[in-house]
Amino acid sequence: EANFVSFDYGSGVVIGEHGEILTAFHVVRGAARLAVRAGGGQAFDAEVIAADPRSDLAVIAPVPDRGGDRPRLKPIAIGDATRLRKGSFLVALGNPFNAAREDGRPSASWGILSNVARRLDVESNGFDSAPRTRLQEFPTLLQLDAKLNLGMSGGAVINVKGELVGI
Repeated sequence: EANFVSFDYGSGVVIGEHGEILTAFHVVRGAARLAVRAGGGQAFDAEVIAADPRSDLAVIAPVPDRGGDRPRLKPIAIGDATRLRKGSFLVALGNPFNAAREDGRPSASWGILSNVARRLDVESNGFDSAPRTRLQEFPTLLQLDAKLNLGMSGGAVINVKGELVGI
């Protein structure tokens, strides 16, 4: 369906030899259809093969077409995020405002790593009765000062070598 336009969209990154794509769980949660646009103008449907709402991660895979063919997708090299330090230069790749809907090419935003292993605490501000909550599912958040617009969720964060170091 060449004219299919979604108003719910996000990003992902190819991590597997068979076209498996890592993304954020909240990008695919409740989706009736996963229509993917990839580089080279490739368009295909995908299905969720793994999902973890606690870590907000999901893996989707292309659904083979009627001929059994899968899209030609190249997985990204995986870097060592434990080697990242404050001040590291990183690039965020994604689909802001669904700009990749035509050609599948990601947009890039750069930023400096402000903190590693950031822990989030949500505390009551004294004006409401919200309980104090610790988000223990996210023990190693990277704090990046890159501009991330709607649609960047699930996209790759890469180091200067082009290796995946975060989502």
